Amino acid sequence: MDVNDSAVLQEKDRVIVLLNETAKAFQFQVASLQGQLTLATNQLAQRDMVVHDLQQHVQDLKNASADQNSTIAGLQSQLGLQKATLDEVEGQLKTADAEFEALRATFEAKDTDNSDKARECIKLNELIVRLQNEASQLNVVIRRQDKQLQEKATATVTTDACLSARDYSENQLISLRDDAIEAKAKELKLVTDANDGLRAQLDALEIEMESLQAVLTSKDVELHRNAKRIDRLDRQVATLEAAAKQAQGRELAMELSTKQNTQLLQCLQAEESKSEQLKQQVQALTTDLAHVRSQATQIRSEAAVVEIDVELKTKALERQSQNLTTSLEKLQVEREGIREELSATRLKARVEVEGMQGELIQRRTKQYELTLKLHETESQLHTLRSTTEGLDEELQATRSRMHELDRLYADAKRWKADMTATLDAMSQENSHLQRTLAVDTKRFQVESAALHDQLKELERFVQTQAIQLGKADDVKSSAAQDMQKMNHQIEGMQERIHGLVAEANAETKRRVGVEMELTIAHEQLQQLQANSQSMLAGCYVEHKKLQDGKNKLKQLLQQLEAECKREQLGKSQLLQASYNILGHHKGHLVDCWLSDADLPILVRYFQAIDSPLDVLDLRSNRITDQGTKHLLLLLQPRRALFISINLQENYISPQGIRLLATGMEGMGYSIVIQDGRVEATDTSGRVLIVDVSNNKDAAALVFTPSSVKLAKVKTLKPASVSKPDPLQEIYGADLVQSMVLKKDYLPPKNQSPL
Repeated sequence: MDVNDSAVLQEKDRVIVLLNETAKAFQFQVASLQGQLTLATNQLAQRDMVVHDLQQHVQDLKNASADQNSTIAGLQSQLGLQKATLDEVEGQLKTADAEFEALRATFEAKDTDNSDKARECIKLNELIVRLQNEASQLNVVIRRQDKQLQEKATATVTTDACLSARDYSENQLISLRDDAIEAKAKELKLVTDANDGLRAQLDALEIEMESLQAVLTSKDVELHRNAKRIDRLDRQVATLEAAAKQAQGRELAMELSTKQNTQLLQCLQAEESKSEQLKQQVQALTTDLAHVRSQATQIRSEAAVVEIDVELKTKALERQSQNLTTSLEKLQVEREGIREELSATRLKARVEVEGMQGELIQRRTKQYELTLKLHETESQLHTLRSTTEGLDEELQATRSRMHELDRLYADAKRWKADMTATLDAMSQENSHLQRTLAVDTKRFQVESAALHDQLKELERFVQTQAIQLGKADDVKSSAAQDMQKMNHQIEGMQERIHGLVAEANAETKRRVGVEMELTIAHEQLQQLQANSQSMLAGCYVEHKKLQDGKNKLKQLLQQLEAECKREQLGKSQLLQASYNILGHHKGHLVDCWLSDADLPILVRYFQAIDSPLDVLDLRSNRITDQGTKHLLLLLQPRRALFISINLQENYISPQGIRLLATGMEGMGYSIVIQDGRVEATDTSGRVLIVDVSNNKDAAALVFTPSSVKLAKVKTLKPASVSKPDPLQEIYGADLVQSMVLKKDYLPPKNQSPL
């Protein structure tokens, strides 16, 4: 008993030490949690400062956007015409959408029909499987019955030999045998009838199976047809959508081209009116000149003395005519310069409007993205604050729980002191009872040995001792009961201690959870800071891209202006050269910026000349592979207009040279190609030389950004074919198509357009 009590006391002491250690650990953890909470509050304060800076930046962006809106207000009037065209296009899109909705309704109806038919097919397949199972069961029954019939048929027939007809027992056996045979015959008949019924049922099931299979095949065929029809409808819908988009693009291009054509026609009408006025002035001057000449002839006929004056007057008139021609040339140059300035100003205005519109759209999208990101950061900060408040509440709960654990720890110490006192008292009583019991037993042994001979006295003494022993047993049983009660109390205390330990473990788990949440919140704060930094870096990169795009647009504008000026100069040189060709046998058209679209006009011009030319010099122009088919018209053997054609410093590739050579071979020439020179000899022996050396790459013909595509070169065709754009003759490129393609091009969200 002493050993058990000491073991229990040691166990209780160990549990109390563990409780002390857990309480200290809780205190350390609470201190660490407080430190982490202060760190989180500091980080939140820093995050608030960053958000304040972002809000200030957003306010600055708003102010900048307000300034831009004030500048854009002047451009809203120009967007009215574009909105009208967009309304027309939207009406067409609505009609196309209505047609598409009708097609989709029919498609959905067909889809529902197909789904219903598919469900019917599934039900039919289930019915077929069920009927197949029943048929297999019936086949098993039929095989079993056939086997029984075969066994009965193969069984040996035994006949009873009656030795004596008078024997009653034998007659009785015979009658029993006959009855059994009749019963077997009846049973056989029933079995055959059942087999016939089963065969009939099996035939009916086979017929139903065949009909179901036929229905299933028909359904499959119908489903296949419906699927083909759906695919055909899908293709029709896709073609209709593509046709609608193409029609929309064509209509937009036509509208833009018609508007620009009307403007150009107005300009041409004004120029024609000016030219008519100048022609009238020239006619008036010519009439005056004729009148003066007639007067001079009259004066010369009247008197020879006045001849000197007439000669002086004629010289003055010649000088006036020369001055008139020079003034006409100056007027033509001024008109070309005014037209060039007008086209340049229009081009600049259009490019600037497009650039400002694109920049406005990009800034609005960026402002919207920044506001969205700001709202996201505010929501994240709100969630973080709510999480910190929850963590504070949990920390307060843990503190209250720690106070309660301290109180329970004090109660446990007090209970331990009480238990040790009670256990000491119990141990003293137990030792006293054990000592008294040992003394009584020794005395009883001595008295029993001394009074062994005296039976009567011994019996009486034994009775008295038995009474004393009964009392001692009662005392011992009561002590044992007290010990059991104490053991029950000890077990209750142990259970309570185990419960406290479990609660302490739960508190540790909760503390670990709180620490994990704090670490997660810290990681979220770090992630938010990284996202904000990446957002600012992205804004800087986008701003840099905008600046680069602006610089590229400026370079493109400068290059287009330079090309426009050079083309105008080339056109004027072409005009002068066309006047000079008539008096010489050489066509000198060098650096006139002739393009593929100008070649058909030149072909008709040279074909209209009476006398053929010896040399045609087309160096330093803009002729590409597309113009070789027009050059072949000048090289036909029957009406060859030239002996030598110089095409150096153009943009004809080796493929174009091969096309030119093959075309000339098809005309009957014998071709020799050497270093870009094509020497062709016809049947009459006349040699034709075409020099296509020192050509350039056509990719460097016109500077084109990645999002802009120049239109194809259009040649003059009959009225049934689409007419070329008048802007092509002025600028050398279809700027209308470039504007349309620029509007259709939409850059991605995170990329600024060039």
